[in-house]
Amino acid sequence: LAGMLTLLIAVRRERRANQLKSIFISNVTHELKTPLTLIHMFGELLALGRTSDPGDAREYGEIITRESDRLSRLIDNVLDFSRIERGKAAYDFAPGELTQVVERGLDLVRYRAEQAGILLIARLEPALPPVMMDENSMTLLLLNLLENALKYGGTEQGGRSW
Repeated sequence: LAGMLTLLIAVRRERRANQLKSIFISNVTHELKTPLTLIHMFGELLALGRTSDPGDAREYGEIITRESDRLSRLIDNVLDFSRIERGKAAYDFAPGELTQVVERGLDLVRYRAEQAGILLIARLEPALPPVMMDENSMTLLLLNLLENALKYGGTEQGGRSW
């Protein structure tokens, strides 16, 4: 009886783990499609010469660059998740400027925020001391927070600035 109960619990856990992996893969696939679609669309517009204004061509190029960076970050997220799941996450700690990480992260999401009608404002102390951190991981952490805030965050009454 105890063996059957243990087997039943193990099977339920395995089913739940498989279900969670399926949900994860579905979400990742959806998240990867958005930047790919934008890259394809604006690349096609440029390739077909559907822009006569050099300003538009520049904007399209900037969108392609920004979305390819976003796609790269999403892929890095999946790879990092995989490493963590296998217990092989490695961080490269070194003294770094937190202000630079925050400014870089804000620059990377600023366009998407503006498209959503949100003004990003950073109030950072000018002389923060260097901290020991893995800059790539900290940037990724900040980007995840900002993108989740853009996607799921509400706004205060009368304003759309953070």
